[in-house]
Amino acid sequence: MELIKPTYVVIGASAAGLGAVTKLRELDPTATIVCLTAESDIPCNRCLLSDLVAGSKTVETIAAKPDRFFMEKNIFLMRNAPVIDINPKRQTVRLKTGQTIAYDKLFLGTGRSGWIPAIPGAQSSGVFPFYSTKNARDILTYIADHIIRHVTVVGAGLSGLECADALATRGLPVTIIEQASHILPHQLNAEGAALLASLLQQKGVTIRTACRVDEIGDEKNLVRSVTLSDGQTLETDMVIFALGGKINIELAQIAGLTCYGNGIITTPTMQTSNPHIFAGGDVCVVKDLLTGNLVQSCTWPDAVLQGMTAAFNMTGGQRQYEGVVIITSSTIANTTFVTCGPIANPSASYQQIVTQGDGFYHLRLEEHGVLKGFAMVGNVDNVGQLRREMMEGR
Repeated sequence: MELIKPTYVVIGASAAGLGAVTKLRELDPTATIVCLTAESDIPCNRCLLSDLVAGSKTVETIAAKPDRFFMEKNIFLMRNAPVIDINPKRQTVRLKTGQTIAYDKLFLGTGRSGWIPAIPGAQSSGVFPFYSTKNARDILTYIADHIIRHVTVVGAGLSGLECADALATRGLPVTIIEQASHILPHQLNAEGAALLASLLQQKGVTIRTACRVDEIGDEKNLVRSVTLSDGQTLETDMVIFALGGKINIELAQIAGLTCYGNGIITTPTMQTSNPHIFAGGDVCVVKDLLTGNLVQSCTWPDAVLQGMTAAFNMTGGQRQYEGVVIITSSTIANTTFVTCGPIANPSASYQQIVTQGDGFYHLRLEEHGVLKGFAMVGNVDNVGQLRREMMEGR
C-alpha cells in the first residue's frame, strides 16, 4: 500500500482548511502540504450557495480558491478523498480508498454536512439537503429536468431563507416550514423577524411557522406532497431541507480528541488535546468574547482566521486566537440585516430600545447604559462602531 509522507495534512477544503493551507504555504515554502476533501467540486464559498441557486453566479464565480491556486502554490488538493480513520500514534490518516497518508502536523477543518431527517418519504426523488455546492447543483438539475409547480423549504434559519429567496427569484412558488414561532429564531426577535417575513411574502413566499414536516408523499417515487404536524397536507414537487449542517465530529472522536458536546476543544493556538493535531471552523468550540461561553462560531471569516492561527503554530511560530464576537448578516428579499448578541433570548434585565419605520427595524439591548446586543433589519450602518461598543463595554 502506498504511503505518502507529507509534512502537513489538512482535512477539509472550506474556510478553515483554506485558511490553514494558504498560511502554511506562506510560512513554509518548501513543505509538502496535502489538502483532503470528500467533495468533488473546487472549494467554494458556502455563503454564496443561494446565488448559485438564483442563477446569478456559477460554481467558478463562487470558488473560494481556483484550481490554479493549488498548482501554483504546490499544494496537493485531493478531491473525492473522504478520510475514514485517524491513527494518532502512527500519525497517519486513512482514506476510503485504502490509501494511507502520514503527517507531522494534522489540521481538522471537517466542518458540517447537509442532512435529511429520517421521516417517511425522505428517500423520494426531489428531496434534497441544502448545504454544499453539489446540493445546489443537484437542485438546479432537478428543476431543469422536472415540472416544478411548488417547492417546500424546511427550516427558516439563515440558509433556509436564502434558499427560499433564491428559488422565488427564479419565479418558483415556495413555502417555508419552520418549527419555531417565527423565522430566524436564533438571530431575531419576533418583531424584527416579522418585517423580513413580510418582505418575503411580498415576493411570493408563503411562511408556515409552529409546525414541521412529518411525512413526504410521493407518486412513482417523485415528491408530490408533504404532511405537516398540524395535520394539513400541501401539494409540492420538491422538498429542500435547510436545517443547518450536521457537525462532522466523527474523525475527532476516532482520534480520541477532547470534545465539548459536538465540538472539538482547542487551546488559543488552535491545538487540540493531541499536540500534533490542530483544528478550526465549525467542528470546534471557541470562546464567545461577550459571554465567555464555548460556542461554535459558524462564520466564514472567523473560520479562516482560526485556520491561519493554527498554521502559525503548526509551523513552530506563535499566534493566539482570542475568541469570537458572532455577528450574523445576510440579504433577504433585497433587505440586509445584521444581528449580534442575545437578540432572540435577551436577559430580563436588558432594556430594549426599538427604532422602526417604513422598511426598517432596529433594536438595541442595553444594561445600565452598556450595549449588550443589536439587530438591524434594513438601513444597516455603523456595524463596526456597534461591535466596538460591545467589546469595550460602552
